[in-house]
Amino acid sequence: MKLDEQIRINLRSAAQTVPRTEHGPVERIERRGRRRRRNRQLGVVGVVVLLALGTVYVTGLRPEAFLTDGERLLSTDPPIVQGAEAPEPEFDTSNLGSEASLTPIIDIDRILDLAEREAEGEIIRVTVLGETPDGVDAVVVHSEREDPDLGRIQTRCVVTDIGGSCTGTQIENVLDEPGGFLPPEPGRFHGYAVDSLGGRGDLAWEVPADASVVRLSVNGETTWQRPIANVAIFITHFRDGDGFELAAFDAQGNVLDRVSQLVRLDSGG
Repeated sequence: MKLDEQIRINLRSAAQTVPRTEHGPVERIERRGRRRRRNRQLGVVGVVVLLALGTVYVTGLRPEAFLTDGERLLSTDPPIVQGAEAPEPEFDTSNLGSEASLTPIIDIDRILDLAEREAEGEIIRVTVLGETPDGVDAVVVHSEREDPDLGRIQTRCVVTDIGGSCTGTQIENVLDEPGGFLPPEPGRFHGYAVDSLGGRGDLAWEVPADASVVRLSVNGETTWQRPIANVAIFITHFRDGDGFELAAFDAQGNVLDRVSQLVRLDSGG
């Protein structure tokens, strides 16, 4: 078993105790390294601001181009937005370790190059998470395709330069979701190792909307991050037997979720 497959199994086992939102028949898809080319165009459009809803709709585009509070439109073909930062912490974060903040990305070609690695079918929206201090880019990609058995499928993929993980469902199951998108699933992991023990990997964790800060502790060493679009991304160098803990805090410092896991990697090819 390859290392990336094994760590995904380990990380998913840690998340199995966390309640998950059901969205009807769900198809689990995991791929790496796919690339496509597509026409790219930066459009200029008008906007209508609906203050009562706290939402911005971009005229002339499909509903998936809507913007929620804190999001910023970067491009319209396909719709690309910079994800909203989590609420600012109102407690002292100095005891959480070093900060590993995500830096916004504005290069459209760079964003699409990453998004196209995992997108299946038509990309309908890309939410930029940002660049980690280690120089790893991360995005969330929503795409749609036709399935011969299930009809039209929408997938949601968390993608980094290291790998990507997707979940999908029939389109009718997301019609009542905000913007018509498959939403984040608090407690879901997306984690990858690379090729050998001690290699660089990523660990993504989806958190509740009111999560302000996520802390990662590996063998007692801690770092923290304000999630973007309800996702925290950490770059890891796990070794066999390492222990990690993730904790999500609200703006007042109350723990919303916590999970710990002992990492066991298969050193076989």
